[in-house]
Amino acid sequence: MGLKAISTYLNQRGITRRNSKWSISGLSLILKNTCYYGDLIFRKSSYADSSYPKIPVKTPSIITKNVFEEVRKGLKSRRLKNADIKGERSPSLLTGILKC
Repeated sequence: MGLKAISTYLNQRGITRRNSKWSISGLSLILKNTCYYGDLIFRKSSYADSSYPKIPVKTPSIITKNVFEEVRKGLKSRRLKNADIKGERSPSLLTGILKC
């Protein structure tokens, strides 16, 4: 099942996340979060100033790393092939910026 099918499945059955419906983006964030297999990365976001190091923190795991990797592979295999930035995949210099 893909993200849309999973979120639809949960919403149709009344399974909520903090009393709100599931969204594809919210579900994606959960399925990509390494915290669930025991590796929380503090300061994961990249800052403009590189003086802030990423800090790995061990947490109790609720799934195995193998299950997490299988989910990650499934998400990657379902990724759209043409979802790159249009300007990067076009040979024209001003694609996506200039309109006629």
